[in-house]
Amino acid sequence: MEQPLDVPELAAGGGFTLRPWRLSDLPLVREASEDDYIPLITTVPAPYSEPAGVAFIERQWGRATTRAGYTFVIVTSDDRPVGQVGLWLRDLEQGRASLGYWVVKSARGQGAAVAAVDAVVGWACVSCGFPGLNCGWSRGTQPPCALPSVLGSDVRGCCGDGSRWGTNAGTFSCIRC
Repeated sequence: MEQPLDVPELAAGGGFTLRPWRLSDLPLVREASEDDYIPLITTVPAPYSEPAGVAFIERQWGRATTRAGYTFVIVTSDDRPVGQVGLWLRDLEQGRASLGYWVVKSARGQGAAVAAVDAVVGWACVSCGFPGLNCGWSRGTQPPCALPSVLGSDVRGCCGDGSRWGTNAGTFSCIRC
């Protein structure tokens, strides 16, 4: 049996830190569950209940245990959890990993998404040696539509197929690797 992944704590720009999930992050899960969009594209429970919130956090821990990927909480400099970023390993056989992220409404526009994705990209490319990373994004949300250009990435097309992200979505490939 393979060893579980070790989810490290990572420093990110703008005073943000990325760390593993804790049960004390339930207020973050509650706020995310009230968002119009986050529960549609993630496993964040809606409606929220404490048992459902605990189950969500346990699923995040399970992703490392099963080696499905690394999932981090995005935390501000004053230790307030504001979002999630994950590095998913299901496409490693094709030579790439995938990124996903969300930031709660009360923390949007403060650079959390860019700082978190930038930190994970740097860590994954340098420390883990991944040859390429893909990230799904929705053009209808802010600030994610700015991420490809801010991170120096290449937009690689639009899904346009009514997939999980809807018809106005795309992916970008981080070329820093």
